[in-house]
Amino acid sequence: IQRKSFQILKPSTCFFSTSAFRTMSSEAVAARLEEVGAMLRSLKIDYHSQEHEEAKTCEVHRQVLGDVDAILAKNIFLKHKKKGDRWLLVLRPEQNLSINTIGSFLGVRGSALRFVGGDEMQKLLGVHAGAVTPLSITNDTEKVVHVLLDKSMMESGKRLGVHPLTNE
Repeated sequence: IQRKSFQILKPSTCFFSTSAFRTMSSEAVAARLEEVGAMLRSLKIDYHSQEHEEAKTCEVHRQVLGDVDAILAKNIFLKHKKKGDRWLLVLRPEQNLSINTIGSFLGVRGSALRFVGGDEMQKLLGVHAGAVTPLSITNDTEKVVHVLLDKSMMESGKRLGVHPLTNE
């Protein structure tokens, strides 16, 4: 992985799937979709939502959605064990990077990196473990999380597939 392979960009299009809403009341679903939609519209990001059955992994998500013209994001939320720096990496699902490779890219030893736990994730991004998404950065009121988006993913011309702040 090369440092230039990641950059922060504002995508022009977004796709989110809504399997998580099956456990929510219809009023809560409508409120959450409106909240996410309003945020994306304010950023001038075109979006589309699609409801589907629950999918716990990127592979299952792709199978459930079928042939959708979007790159489904894989999200990795890491922190430096001593310094407290935090990074949300948004990758293509087929990218398998070791902690050492990620650490090298970030300029830290891989052994200094830890996955952010559920309590801290809830505090910082307002989401629980398994529901981190690039959209959750809007909940980072302390502005401590660095978001890194895969450059090839962002320049692909395809929509970025994410879930809308929940994955219950």
